[in-house]
Amino acid sequence: MESARGMRLWALHPNRAFATPELVRAGHATGVKVNVWTVNEPREIALFGQWGVDGIMSDFPERIPKS
Repeated sequence: MESARGMRLWALHPNRAFATPELVRAGHATGVKVNVWTVNEPREIALFGQWGVDGIMSDFPERIPKS
């Protein structure tokens, strides 16, 4: 996160395989949004929602809650 702050990034876009609750918390603590990709399974979509990610990219956008 120090690198992200030093580069003045406003968001991280990790592949779903690299996203963790710790990454999401650290990003938010630094003021960085976290958007994961490519999340297609409803179970994973719900899990990333629980973690508080800011955005989810999917091959099936209709599966992503619009709240």
